Amino acid sequence: MPAKPAKNSWLIEQDENNLKLTRLMDGKAIETYPPVHRSMAGVYVQAIVQGFRPPRELMPLDPPMVDDDDQD
Repeated sequence: MPAKPAKNSWLIEQDENNLKLTRLMDGKAIETYPPVHRSMAGVYVQAIVQGFRPPRELMPLDPPMVDDDDQD
């Protein structure tokens, strides 16, 4: 009889403003992500649903660079 594949699941813990994600394999924690604000947690969960790991951090975009010649 072939071995049963490991069950991969995610635990989401929440407090007032933050969510913490933990990846479980057969019910045992194998990876924990730092708590993130609810607004960012949506990005993390979307990555998981699409088959990706959540990012370790999200960085804001750099402000656009303005060429001095364009300011006439």
